[in-house]
Amino acid sequence: MIPGTSQFGICGPVVYRRCRDGDTVLVVGKNTDWPITVRLLDVWCPDGDRELNRAAVEYIQSIMTASYETVLFVPIEVRNNKPVLTSLVSFDRVLGYVHIGEYGTLNSMLIRKNLASSTKGGRLGE
Repeated sequence: MIPGTSQFGICGPVVYRRCRDGDTVLVVGKNTDWPITVRLLDVWCPDGDRELNRAAVEYIQSIMTASYETVLFVPIEVRNNKPVLTSLVSFDRVLGYVHIGEYGTLNSMLIRKNLASSTKGGRLGE
């Protein structure tokens, strides 16, 4: 569990490798070669807006290549006191939050920079 949250999940240190698009990053587990493609939860960067997507990718690259401690948190949905493991993935991606040092999540940083919204089709920055 991430300190300060009530969510149950899997978490561990990761190292940034590359950005697929404005809401998906590729990381590896720290001290491993295990690639993990992460679809950032609660972040929607419109795929159809190439300029915005490019700006989001550039922002992600600038943040993720800096020397911050980075932790991946993958929440696990629980129903009837049992984990719902299908909530962990979407296509070939793990669904999660990337925590950047004491700055919060990459997810929320993208929204605060008006590069994404928190809902599909939502207003940027909200």
